Amino acid sequence: MDIFALLKQDHGEVRGLIKKLQALDDLDISQKEQVFHKINKELTAHSRAEEHALYSRLEEHESTRGISLEAEEEHELVDHLLAKLHGLPVTDYRWNSVVNVLKESLNHHIEGEEGEMFSKAKRVLTREDLLSAAEEFKGEKAELLRKLESPSQLIYSSQPDIISTH
Repeated sequence: MDIFALLKQDHGEVRGLIKKLQALDDLDISQKEQVFHKINKELTAHSRAEEHALYSRLEEHESTRGISLEAEEEHELVDHLLAKLHGLPVTDYRWNSVVNVLKESLNHHIEGEEGEMFSKAKRVLTREDLLSAAEEFKGEKAELLRKLESPSQLIYSSQPDIISTH
């Protein structure tokens, strides 16, 4: 499986989790917190692994550098929204609105990535590059998911748009 198939699979899973989160009753606080934690963990691991496995390769080529840097900025926006949600109780009147903005931001990012970025990447990366990126992505994401097993493993810096791991 190449990097594009892996990323599309992840995108589908995250979209499904957000749909599940939005379908939950506002009074089901524990379930909302649990689903949000999974979304947070999955998105954090996905973004960091994708940046290292794919974006770093695309930044080496003039024709894909700009779209890669734009995608990294979109990741930072998602990180900011995740940090904001993490800092709000799920019962806060703003919580669902922030989830909606997160969903819209992700949809925009995914559409751009699966469309223009993947198309441009196929022109500059070899089949070997794509398979190598897939292996790197899988390994790094798995390692990050292990580190992010508990919510306490996510560290939100003083800048709300930066998330790192232990």
